[in-house]
Amino acid sequence: MGGRPRIARAFGAALFGIDGVAVEVQAASAQGVPRSAVLGQAEIEVREARDRLRVALQAHELWAGDGEQGIIINLAPAGLRKTGTGLDLPICLAIAALTRPDLARAASHVMAYGEIGLDGTIRPTRGTLSAALAARDAGLSGILVPPLAAHEAAQVDGLEVHAVSNLGAAVNFLRGDLSARSPWPEPPRAVAREGIDLSEVKG
Repeated sequence: MGGRPRIARAFGAALFGIDGVAVEVQAASAQGVPRSAVLGQAEIEVREARDRLRVALQAHELWAGDGEQGIIINLAPAGLRKTGTGLDLPICLAIAALTRPDLARAASHVMAYGEIGLDGTIRPTRGTLSAALAARDAGLSGILVPPLAAHEAAQVDGLEVHAVSNLGAAVNFLRGDLSARSPWPEPPRAVAREGIDLSEVKG
């Protein structure tokens, strides 16, 4: 008989136009599953991330699969289409949490939003502000984002913003290592323009 499947979860967001909706990312590792799969109306960007995220997790020794055993990812609510690369980070955290109970507890209280490179680097992606609003509306305590997206997420009142630069830092922070957070870069300065210079008009 097969053993009871291990299940862990994390929270991310999906975009619908300019609106963000909180998404519960459920990861399960069970015997008899030969290949990883992403379920829950995942669009092509999300489904194609499967192998890329596995490499990133292995680069930081966070892959929770046993040998060639597959991992099933379910994105809830299942009735909504999921697109974009912002779900990369919560998918990785849910997979890593399968073998780390303390990470599983922490990941269930914050939203994570960011794109993951093959080396585990976390990159900003469109929709950070919408994701932060969805996190607050869902009653989550904070949001985990790459440093370049921190100021955008911080525009939402009542939400703690934590910046992390890679998967290893994200996991270490959620497991209690506050030094794993990255400093925020200076926000871009708006360039003030005084009126319109008609000499720049051609024709």
